[in-house]
Amino acid sequence: MVSRMARESASESVDQESTALAVLTAAERLIGERGVDLVSLRSISAAVGANVAVVHYYYRSKEGLVSAILSRRMEALGAERLAALSAVEAMPAPPIRAVAEVMVVPLARFAETEQGLAYVRFLAALQRSAEPWWSLVMEAFALQRPRVDAVVDRAMLHLTPPVKAFRRSVYLTLILDLLATPERHFPELTGEARVSAIVDVLTGVLEGSHTPNHTEETT
Repeated sequence: MVSRMARESASESVDQESTALAVLTAAERLIGERGVDLVSLRSISAAVGANVAVVHYYYRSKEGLVSAILSRRMEALGAERLAALSAVEAMPAPPIRAVAEVMVVPLARFAETEQGLAYVRFLAALQRSAEPWWSLVMEAFALQRPRVDAVVDRAMLHLTPPVKAFRRSVYLTLILDLLATPERHFPELTGEARVSAIVDVLTGVLEGSHTPNHTEETT
């Protein structure tokens, strides 16, 4: 038979895991609503009814907490994106829309849920903030980024390297802004219609022509 002490230990372990998860969920929501600089570990702990020492115990710092949120979400989203990316990588000349779908669809479909929208707004808040916050996002994205950037570059063969780099920097900001504030950008679109509209916009960013400036024309 399981001893009373063992049962109590198991129950305490479950409670600790539940608290740790609740902290992640609350931090994700609060940072998305207020911005990372306006959310303290104390306000996060208060939101879940925990002592701030508990947050320090699990995550050490706000940076550690943000990294934990990113790891929690990116593992599943990354697996879905890389699975779709494999099919696009196998194409001799991948259509630009197919590349845009790889970038948009996993996150956009997740953003249709309450948790997904909170996560997208969390990412958008980090993107708007000073360092080190966006660097933490890029660190979490590092396993995906080389393959994603390679296929995006193949979709922009008509552009010069500096223009490619600029458009790569733009598409993440664009995706996050569109997904984080759907009520502002497309209040009448929902579900797959909204996802398709965002893919259309990103496709235009990637395949649009480039008008050389005077310096480029004379070199």
